[in-house]
Amino acid sequence: MPETLSQIRARQYAESTALMDRHKAEIDAAFATIVGPMLTAIADLDDRSREAFLRTITQRWCIECGGERSGGRCRVCE
Repeated sequence: MPETLSQIRARQYAESTALMDRHKAEIDAAFATIVGPMLTAIADLDDRSREAFLRTITQRWCIECGGERSGGRCRVCE
């Protein structure tokens, strides 16, 4: 019997969680050196610029999984 969509998503979530657990130190280091300063820079933007930046990011990247979006749909989730 083929996997259902919910089974596929549960398996993908488990796989991504296991991968993140294995690479937690690298993820933490990347966050500290890249994402942290980026969030500080975003926070320093005025409201209009911040909204435009975040809208651009969410149009390009999926909020659920971080996958790239194409034509309004996530290539990973759908």
